[in-house]
Amino acid sequence: MVFHYMEKDMMKKIITSMMHPRLEYAAVNIRKLERIQKIAKKMVPELKDLTFKKRLKEMELPTL
Repeated sequence: MVFHYMEKDMMKKIITSMMHPRLEYAAVNIRKLERIQKIAKKMVPELKDLTFKKRLKEMELPTL
């Protein structure tokens, strides 16, 4: 499945429901998982130019 555009609320739902449980379980590979999370959040056009921490704050998501 390929996404080129995603609304902020939809991406938050995907991250919190599908990605976060797996990310928390797989804490051993935290750097790889953070990279995936960063890439996913950059797909939200309105957040693309923000820093990683600002994107997390804007989406009300915790750091890993």
